[in-house]
Amino acid sequence: MQTKRYDTIAQIFGIDINQGRTKEALIQYIQNIRKTLNIHDQIIVSDIDIHEEAREMLLQDLVEGAINDPCMVTNPKQLSEAEVRYIYEQIL
Repeated sequence: MQTKRYDTIAQIFGIDINQGRTKEALIQYIQNIRKTLNIHDQIIVSDIDIHEEAREMLLQDLVEGAINDPCMVTNPKQLSEAEVRYIYEQIL
């Protein structure tokens, strides 16, 4: 099923999928686009200048979003709001 989805996406982007390496070709294609657009591999959050009040609002929104995310049900460990907040605080 995944392979068919990759093939479909590759066809949309005009990527040659006859070599049987569709997934790798898609990854390379996306990496090339990111490089062309100067989109970095990661965002260094500490490099972003943000006021404390805005940081707190962002933090609260992130925590609420994570707690209410349906994927949390499949997490091997159920996290409390305080634990999720701690994780985000380490990032921000």
